[in-house]
Amino acid sequence: MTAPTTVTAHHPADTTPGRPDLNSTKLHLLRLILAGGNLARVAVPQGLTRKEVTGGRATVLAALGARSTQQAAGHAAWWGLVSSAEIGIEESTFPVTLRPRVRQALALTAQGLTRQETAEAMGISEYTLVGYLAEARHRLGAGSLEHAVFAAVRRRVLTGSDLYPPPAPPRNGPTPGGDPAAQNTLPPAPILREEDLALIRFALLPSGRLRRQAAVGLPDLRTEDAADRVCCLLGAATLVQAAALTAAHQLLPEHLLSLAPLNPVRLSPRRAQAIALAVGGLTTDQIAQEMGIQPSSAAGLCAEATTVLGVPTLPLAGYAAVVTGAVLLSRIRMTFPPLTLHDALQNLSQTARTRPGAPS
Repeated sequence: MTAPTTVTAHHPADTTPGRPDLNSTKLHLLRLILAGGNLARVAVPQGLTRKEVTGGRATVLAALGARSTQQAAGHAAWWGLVSSAEIGIEESTFPVTLRPRVRQALALTAQGLTRQETAEAMGISEYTLVGYLAEARHRLGAGSLEHAVFAAVRRRVLTGSDLYPPPAPPRNGPTPGGDPAAQNTLPPAPILREEDLALIRFALLPSGRLRRQAAVGLPDLRTEDAADRVCCLLGAATLVQAAALTAAHQLLPEHLLSLAPLNPVRLSPRRAQAIALAVGGLTTDQIAQEMGIQPSSAAGLCAEATTVLGVPTLPLAGYAAVVTGAVLLSRIRMTFPPLTLHDALQNLSQTARTRPGAPS
């Protein structure tokens, strides 16, 4: 196997974002992911801690802005983050051409679309799509779709506009799951103590109260009104939104919440809209009003989204939706305006005056 002595990156296309900034650990994990195999099995003997391995796939995908390992492979090849030899591909400069439909299937896969999404975009069956992708792998001499995407980029079968297509022009009217505050920036990460992180973990863990207290090491008095206190710590309106902020700011990895590594999933439009509104801080009744449905239907859509995301509770669905990219970070927004010290004192004064028996 011949390996190039250097890894060269392509020049960015007009639609490409900046070069991903990956530290040595994330680069190591990226090589292991693209090489294939069981990540936990091969990473621990190579000097990575269990914490680094657990959730490593989601961490690397998030750092690359990728929804899938195929999309991560394309980004890695485009920016020259790893070499062909490092992930077990034999470098070749032999020209390759793909049939237009085969190339389109591979390009959509490289953009992070699932098999179902790609088939729908191309107007074909998933069975036909599998055949197209198999042909692409064969033509590129690749053992996996990740290797096929990587090789296609390195051999210039796929271009920057394939990996980073220009954004679609805005539609007339709202889009499904539209959020009027979707352009708001993510709130800044709060400064938290270890005890605060333990309280967040306690509030989000799915097990019983005593088991959660034992897991986080907090006494009973420190866990009173945990959900409300966590929402205050993170500036969230609901525990679902607090969980989404926990994921967005990478405060707790999956294993500390008793979750297996989360994989990208595809939610139906209605489920995606419901969970996006929940992440935005809306209650079930508010979601129902926003979607024009009954509260029971809204609760059902959220429950279905929770099941598809592979987590046991709705708050953890908010966490998983952010980690997997099912909900954009722009969906998380500050529900309440910033409160100044003057405002807080004024509110306390008004509350005291309106209490029964308070002096007039």
